[in-house]
Amino acid sequence: MKVILTESQLNQLIQEEVNEANFLQSLLDTKSPDKLASKIVLGLLLGTINFTALPTIVSQVAENNPAVENVDQNGFLNRIKTMWRNAANKEAQITDQMKADAQQQAGPATEVSKDAISQICKWETRKDFGYQMQPKDLQGYYVKGENIKTYGYGLRVHPNGKYMQDIKTVWTQPELEKLFKEKIEKEKAWVLNWANKNNVTLGQGQLDAMVSAVYNYGRTGFLKTGVPALIAQNPNNPAIPEKWAHLSDARAKKYPGLATRRAEEANWYQTDISQNA
Repeated sequence: MKVILTESQLNQLIQEEVNEANFLQSLLDTKSPDKLASKIVLGLLLGTINFTALPTIVSQVAENNPAVENVDQNGFLNRIKTMWRNAANKEAQITDQMKADAQQQAGPATEVSKDAISQICKWETRKDFGYQMQPKDLQGYYVKGENIKTYGYGLRVHPNGKYMQDIKTVWTQPELEKLFKEKIEKEKAWVLNWANKNNVTLGQGQLDAMVSAVYNYGRTGFLKTGVPALIAQNPNNPAIPEKWAHLSDARAKKYPGLATRRAEEANWYQTDISQNA
């Protein structure tokens, strides 16, 4: 007889709170081979037992449970494996559909995530937002070979487009914290405007990745990488994160943190491609 793990059976078994401590006893107390098979499948799905232990468990149950001692163990094992595959496939289909529904309901991303903002801060400062700034953060410092000062949060260009050092030479911590937030918002607005002009809908990971890259490269610099052109053609092109991850390879020897940043941005972007696949 073909046994199917129905939704009502699943709910009933979950309510019985099958766990590692009482799982074997629960099987010994089960008088129906069909329900026994369903319970074992549930144990496999919940991770209470694994396939390695399955033959031993079935043997123990057959030896101590009169209701199932005459059941052919090999046939019973095959039945369990078939039920498990069917249930696992159904569970995967439901999970995939739930992800698709959630993504559709969420719609296009319009705000940079808090996690991305926090990570951008760490990439720029190696510290969390609100860190106690040192004199060099407030007075600015020169990166070797450059004549433009960098201030706290990696700020070189004011949101109004002018170099920070050309506006004034010394900034306060509250001012720089405010400018960091403003710059994130400015770059987000630019990315969303670019996406709108190119008829591109961005998911959360895609928006986070692009804002981080624009914050680091600058708008013109990011456009020159060629990645935006690929996104405009097809934002779900799997070649995009692969290219993205290697954008800073040439500078990785001098600035290894850039390679790490590009790889993480590529992972953020890849998340939306995987969900849309």
